[in-house]
Amino acid sequence: MTYEKVLYSLNDDGVARISMNDPATRNAGSAQMGEELVDAFNRAAFESRAVLFTGEGKGFNSGANLADAEAVLDDPMRDVGHLLDRYYNPIITRMKAMEQPIVTAVRSAACGRWR
Repeated sequence: MTYEKVLYSLNDDGVARISMNDPATRNAGSAQMGEELVDAFNRAAFESRAVLFTGEGKGFNSGANLADAEAVLDDPMRDVGHLLDRYYNPIITRMKAMEQPIVTAVRSAACGRWR
């Protein structure tokens, strides 16, 4: 998989560095980022001995990217839970199941923001 919203590298010591890479939004979560994070953590589970998880720019993660969800916010039948089921839950499940230690480097705020 080619990553755009995630940076992935593996150093000579076997440490995978997974970094959310959307500094303009302070790494707000999107479907694309979720898909790439799932793939990156699956990859790290098989080829690393430890994981460093971080975010590029001034913030670690600012929550969900509401600009991406703007089209469905007015829909009374919207299902935002499907995004949790499809991306967020698999990332957390993969992280919990990994044998490798995961270290997080958090800069600035690591929270959601209401509009």
